[in-house]
Amino acid sequence: MTPRLRKLALVGVPVLVIVGALAVWLQGGRHVTTENAFVKADITQIASEIPGRIIDVRIRDHSIVKAGELLVRLDPAPYQLALAKAEADVDSARAAVEQLKANLREIRAETKEAENKLTFLQAQAQRARALSGRGVTSAVKLEQTNSEEQEGLDRVAVLRQRIARVEAALGGKPDRQTDEFAAVREKLALRDRAALDLAYTEIKAPRAGVVVNFKLQLGEQVKAQSS
Repeated sequence: MTPRLRKLALVGVPVLVIVGALAVWLQGGRHVTTENAFVKADITQIASEIPGRIIDVRIRDHSIVKAGELLVRLDPAPYQLALAKAEADVDSARAAVEQLKANLREIRAETKEAENKLTFLQAQAQRARALSGRGVTSAVKLEQTNSEEQEGLDRVAVLRQRIARVEAALGGKPDRQTDEFAAVREKLALRDRAALDLAYTEIKAPRAGVVVNFKLQLGEQVKAQSS
């Protein structure tokens, strides 16, 4: 072989990469066979990441394709619906967290008001007890102020318990950003997974090359690749 031909061969072989026997790999296969024992080109396996029905075929056997070129499209409708539901779930999770935060703000404000009132009632009760000790106030008045003080104490205790419950529902860190809460992060992850599945409905060539043994047809069901 002349140096010129040898140079052309070294350049040409990597370009004609076999993109894959799609009909085999999209059905979950992993083995490549050839009747030409002298084929030396690299082989790239292609498999669908998701199951689905073929609605668009852009290639045929022995097609030359570019890296990133669309080969086959699966029906996106089921995955579009899944993504829409996942996005709705994210909105619901965010709303639930925001509602808990709003409840917490209201209870804190109510608690602050109750604590201020309790301070006043405690001062009144202390004054009544001091006057009672000197025989200046009546037993009825003393009993009333003591009762009001105890009611104030009970009210504050109940509100503080409500605060603790809401804070626990918010993971003990209620002042975080909404998307940092576990319930929201979980829904965001599911939404991202749904978006990725939707993207997988378009099967593209991972590299330039030639398609071989392609036999898929419109309407055919394909399986997701097995691990």
